[in-house]
Amino acid sequence: MKNSDDENKEGDQSDKDEEKEYGDTRVSLIIESEVTPKLFENESYLDRVIAIIDEFKNNSKLCGYLTRVGKYYLSAKNRYFELNPVQGTFIKFRNHDDYPHKPRQIFNLDEISEIMIINDAWFCKKEFSYFQIVDSKGIRHYLYSKRLDIVNLWVNEIISAKAFSHWLKNITKMGYNANKKYAGKYELINNSIVNQKLNTIKIDENDNINGYTSSMGSTEESSLREKRSPVSSGASVEEAKGSPKLIPDKAKRLSQSPDERTQMSRLETGTLDEDQDVGFKSFEILEVLGQGTFGKVFKVKKIDNGNIYAMKVLKKSVLARNKHLKYAITECNVLKKADHPFIIRLHYSFQTPDYLYMILDYCPNGDLSLHLNQKQIFEENEAKFFIAEVILAMDYLHKHDILYRDLKPENILVCEDGHIKMADFGLAKEGVSDKKKAKSF
Repeated sequence: MKNSDDENKEGDQSDKDEEKEYGDTRVSLIIESEVTPKLFENESYLDRVIAIIDEFKNNSKLCGYLTRVGKYYLSAKNRYFELNPVQGTFIKFRNHDDYPHKPRQIFNLDEISEIMIINDAWFCKKEFSYFQIVDSKGIRHYLYSKRLDIVNLWVNEIISAKAFSHWLKNITKMGYNANKKYAGKYELINNSIVNQKLNTIKIDENDNINGYTSSMGSTEESSLREKRSPVSSGASVEEAKGSPKLIPDKAKRLSQSPDERTQMSRLETGTLDEDQDVGFKSFEILEVLGQGTFGKVFKVKKIDNGNIYAMKVLKKSVLARNKHLKYAITECNVLKKADHPFIIRLHYSFQTPDYLYMILDYCPNGDLSLHLNQKQIFEENEAKFFIAEVILAMDYLHKHDILYRDLKPENILVCEDGHIKMADFGLAKEGVSDKKKAKSF
């Protein structure tokens, strides 16, 4: 018979074997950080991440169709979705034609409190496989597919994306506050991931999968995560929190992250085309120009050339919570295309998982409402001058099938030379023509 010492030795050996099997992989390093958050402050941990940084660069968006259970469970609508692990978002579109510029609903992964497969709800039909996600307001969203493997894929990838996004958030947060000794390592890790173009896994309307590799690594690594996580077997995130087995990425999770960069030459809902040269650290903040519900506007100076701009900073979670993220996306889309002397110019646009940044013309003379309050009434020549420039700007927009829909003195800025710049295009509508009319205002 084996004595207790022998059993203890065997137990220690099995723990060592498990650690050896787990090794320094993307999955193991993320799981370690979930268990011991202080690892992010450890230089040796950063070195281990840098040693396998290529594994962390290998991220994929998951795009495809799922059927959403409608209101009161009486209807079902086929919708197109995008899951982005770097941005920490799960976005719904009406169909593929609306992707990526016209999102219908945006979930921040850090605000999803529960993900689980279900099959026993009263509305579930035997020929379909269902899963649910619960948002920060406690609202349950039910989605389904004809194939169980497709549902498993979405569930596992959403959970994995939450884990990765939370890990990235911690890396960038620590890097933002790090001293010079470690700042370079945090920046190297973050830039290697955020500035990497994402691969795309596509699921078509016939449930065919193209380009699949788990966003958390290889199939072997995925199976290792599943052994560690009760969520992979259908438990909810809340149930998983109480489980003694929980060490993995699959259960908890925050999502986004404030860091920097990703200049946009073309704005898309889930991603921005990347530019490694311009980011938050490219600018020096001089003063706060204004603050609103969704963010702030700063006067900034570009460090390399001294040019002065206005930096508009919008917090994604606040926009998403109030269903206003699509307005910020519309504004970027319109300003990116606009090239007119009386429309404010978008010089740069970049994002982090937490924030959207727009670098715009700086107009030091305020807006027309300020001047109206001071003068009460404009002289005739002044009024003609401002009206003429507004008409020219509106004519330009209409020729490009854009409706402005928010014309008011507060949105007409006055430049240093006295000319106007129309701003704030969040309510604008693109693609309006005689054949495709706007149905709202």
